[in-house]
Order: sequence, then structure tokens, then C-alpha cells
Amino acid sequence: MTAPTLHAADSTTVSLNTGAAGEITCDRPGNVSEGDLLVAFLKTSGSREVTSWTWSGWTLREVIDATTSAFRQGAVWTRVAGPSEPASYTFTAVSDGSDELSRVVMGIVRITGHDPSEPVHVSAVDSSTDDLIAPSVTTTVDDCLILRTWGSSRGVGEIFPPSGVDTGFSVNQGTDTGRSSALLGFHDQPSAGAAGTSTATSGSSPIPFLATLAIAPSDDGDPDPTEGALRGPNGGLLRGPNGGLLRLAGT
Repeated sequence: MTAPTLHAADSTTVSLNTGAAGEITCDRPGNVSEGDLLVAFLKTSGSREVTSWTWSGWTLREVIDATTSAFRQGAVWTRVAGPSEPASYTFTAVSDGSDELSRVVMGIVRITGHDPSEPVHVSAVDSSTDDLIAPSVTTTVDDCLILRTWGSSRGVGEIFPPSGVDTGFSVNQGTDTGRSSALLGFHDQPSAGAAGTSTATSGSSPIPFLATLAIAPSDDGDPDPTEGALRGPNGGLLRGPNGGLLRLAGT
């Protein structure tokens, strides 16, 4: 098996300081094909809880609550692309008397080579630390793709990944008080086991929103050409006059 591939050049992002009607729209990543895995990470400092929002066709994987405010949150969603994907995706807040969104940043990445039945192997979140330390996860299969999401309020500006972690997307609203920032990073994990924590950096002290997801690889390798072929008494493969492998009918 080989680890899934994140196509960083195809990623899309959006930043919304204020918005009416409780909506934020992000463009579809580039070059999406049926079966691709889309992963979205959103960070908000607004007046609405992420858990009260809906996004048709997406699966909410994790919600990261800040310890300082119920309305400062991050969240991760996934979606398996269908045969015809829209040009953009609109994330809508469920009305509870206040439909304004503010200080929202998000991005979407495209991944291929994942397990089609259950792409997210394991995940974890944290917001208890004062630093940008994405939590560890422990995998039980080789060749996972590890996604790290670092988000912050408090206007930290750009978030920088640690050495050995590539950038899937990065978006920030600058350094004004209360503005949001988000970074999604990724790296391969060749062997099963603990991925360890991963520490990003920023220009000032963050209010962190942190998640780690392990994306499982597809187990669809190239088929063994000898599978189902007939063998002789000594174990050797039996071949016909044209050199092709002999098989029982239907194999």
C-alpha cells in the first residue's frame, strides 16, 4: 500500500469577517473526480456554535471547542465526491434568532488513494493547550496520511507548520484583535503506531483549535496475476500453448 495523496495545489480557502444569512461559501477544490475525499477545516470567532450549523452532503468529523468561549470553535468535515460536484459549497447556520457569522476562515483539500469505505481511520482534537500543539493519534494500519489542523483566534496572523509537515492550505485575517487563522498541514506515516504531537508557530500567543486525522490508505493494489491460476504437483504455474496461465472457468 501507499499513503493517500493530498493535492495541495487544488485547495481552496475563504475568509469572512462578517456575513448575513448565516452562510459561508467555499469554492470546490480543483480537479475533483468521483470518489475523491474532500476535507474541510473551519475556524470561527463568531456568535454561533459550529454544532448548530449544517452542510448538506458533508460528514461532521470533529468539533473543537475553545475553553474561553462557546462561540469560538473549529470543526472538520469530510465528503466523498460524487459524479457531479457543485462549483462551490455553502455552509449554513441553523437560525436561532441570530444569523450573523463573523471572523470565519476555512479551506477544503482534495485527497486521493484513501480507503473508500472509511477514509478517516482515527482522529483527535484539543484546545486545552496555550500553544499550537496538534494532538497525537495512534494508527493500526501502515501508510496513513496524517492531517494536522491548527486554528486560532486572537489575531495571530499566519500560522507556520513545523519541519517535515507540508501545507495543505493556509488562511488568516491578519493581526487585528479577535481575527481568525487556520492552517492544514499533512505528512505520511509509513508505519502504524503513535503519530506524536505536532507543534506549529505563530507571531503571538494563540487561542488554539487543534485536530489530527489519520486518513487510511486504499487496499486496492495491483491484482496478483497468479491468483486463481492452476499449479502442477511441484507448485509450478501451468500454462497453455500460448503461454497464458491456466485457470478454472470463472476465475
